[in-house]
Amino acid sequence: MVNADDFGLSKGVNLGIIEAYQHGIVTSTTMMMNMPEYTHGLNLIRENPGIGVGIHLTVTCGRPVAEKVDSLIDASGCFHSQFNILHYGKSEDMEREFQCQIERFLDTGLHPTHIDSHHHIHMHERVLPIALKLADQYDLAVRLGRTGLPRDFKYSNLRTTDFFTDAFYGQNLTQKNFLEILHKAQDYKTVEVMCHPAFIDNGLLAQSRYSHQRRNELDILTDEKMIEKIKGDHIQFIHYGDL
Repeated sequence: MVNADDFGLSKGVNLGIIEAYQHGIVTSTTMMMNMPEYTHGLNLIRENPGIGVGIHLTVTCGRPVAEKVDSLIDASGCFHSQFNILHYGKSEDMEREFQCQIERFLDTGLHPTHIDSHHHIHMHERVLPIALKLADQYDLAVRLGRTGLPRDFKYSNLRTTDFFTDAFYGQNLTQKNFLEILHKAQDYKTVEVMCHPAFIDNGLLAQSRYSHQRRNELDILTDEKMIEKIKGDHIQFIHYGDL
C-alpha cells in the first residue's frame, strides 16, 4: 500500500492526495482531524470511496481537539513542536487527545482503516503503548516500523503490515528510488510505503517546511511510464482495510 500522510493539512494537500489516488498509485491516506481543512478532506473522501482513510494522530502541529490537555500546548494554545512534545507532554493528555481525534472521525459516519501519526510520534517508546491500546479499543490497524513492539505487548489481534518504509522522502525523491523500494518490498507479503504528495498552496507553506518536495512526489507517483513498469511486477495494491 502507498499511504499519503497529512490529509487535511491544506486544500492543496487534500487535492494532491486525491490526484495521486485517481491518477497514480496512492491507495491510502491518513487524516489530521485537528487541522482546518479536514472538513474539505471529508467531502473528497465521500466522492472517492475506494481510497482507504485512517487517522493521522497529531500532537505536534496545530491545536488540540480535546479540552484540558495543557501539557501538550504552549502559551499560544498550539501544540509543542516535535522536539518539545515528549518533554512536556503527559501520557494521559496524549491519550485523551488521540481519543478525541478518533471520536471526531467516527462522528462523521466513516470508519477509519488504521492509525499512524504526524512526525511518527506514536512510534516513540513512551507513546506506542497508548497507540496500541487505542488500536485495540477501536479495532484499528496501526502503522509500525521504526520501533518494535513493547516487551509486555498484549494485543493479539493487532493488524499491521509486515514492513514499513519512509525512504521515499526528502532527498530520495526519484523514480529510481521508488522502484528500488518496491523491489525490496517484494521480500514481504504486505508493505506500506509512506508518501506526502500535494499541490502547493499557502496553507501548506504556512504549516510545513516540507512543501515543494511534495509536488515532486506527486509527479513521480502519477507518472504513467513508472506506473506501467510497476504493473509489470504483478504487485497488488491494497490499503489497511484489506488486512
